[in-house]
Amino acid sequence: MPTENNNPIQRFTDLWLENQDMLAGYVYMRIRNFHDAEDVIQEIARSAAGTFDQYDPAKPFGPWLIAIANRRVVDYWRKKGRSPLTLTDQALQDIADAHLELTQSRDDRFDALQACLSKLSDRHHHAIDLRYGQALAPEQIAKRVGASTTAVNALIYRVRKALASCIEERLGRGA
Repeated sequence: MPTENNNPIQRFTDLWLENQDMLAGYVYMRIRNFHDAEDVIQEIARSAAGTFDQYDPAKPFGPWLIAIANRRVVDYWRKKGRSPLTLTDQALQDIADAHLELTQSRDDRFDALQACLSKLSDRHHHAIDLRYGQALAPEQIAKRVGASTTAVNALIYRVRKALASCIEERLGRGA
């Protein structure tokens, strides 16, 4: 979340960084060529920075960026002389809204995961770090911690199940 800042350049930078992954996912979905999509993202950045004084800070920044992205993607396809799909403005808005909703859902799940991970005991956190952070196989973890592979598999299963329950509980109560 961006900090409150009166410097417009810093405010733009904070908001851009907060929304960059969401925007990139949206542009990559609309333009399948990675290099072309990167070029369009740069055009969006220039356009957004150049018109940032028109942005209403009382409204979410993501949808404002998506509106700019829609225009730049249409320009991209117009310059190419074709369009992969002919979509109505409403269809494009529905796609943008769905993308924003999915991104927010992913962000909420990530925040819930972070909170749930912080509640793990040191032993459980270490096991999860070895398995997923360091990408060790259960056999490797077993050798490292002096336990059987069966015991490691069981521990990781229980911790994953507890994390899943914790995440669903946090999301269910809107935490």
